[in-house]
Amino acid sequence: MEETEPGPGNQAAGSARAVAAQLVAAFQAGPDEALEALRSLYAASVELRHVPALASDGTVDGDRFDLRTVIVGTLTTGASVRIPTRMLGTVLDDRIVAIEHVMDAEAIAGWTDVATAGGLAVPAELDPASGPPQ
Repeated sequence: MEETEPGPGNQAAGSARAVAAQLVAAFQAGPDEALEALRSLYAASVELRHVPALASDGTVDGDRFDLRTVIVGTLTTGASVRIPTRMLGTVLDDRIVAIEHVMDAEAIAGWTDVATAGGLAVPAELDPASGPPQ
């Protein structure tokens, strides 16, 4: 492998890889560890984006990581859920400054089930009754 000269871009990419490695380890350890890792890595201000987009989403440029996992659990209704999850993160100064959740139809259906079981309102953009995502 060819070595590259140290520079701001290379250091930032290393930072994104380090943050992604911390998140992978935390997600593998369990939901409490994943939540704590996310909390410890958030910048003072974080933009949250979804694919498909929700009305509250924004945009940020920076060094990114791509984390894919599957969330598995049992709802309060007793139903099992399995939600494939893809999270793209933007890192600046070793902190997560933006997160983009990429959701296909299976993930949207899973999160809709979770929200409904928890008594939460489902955003119109994700409501299957309103038609396919834009």
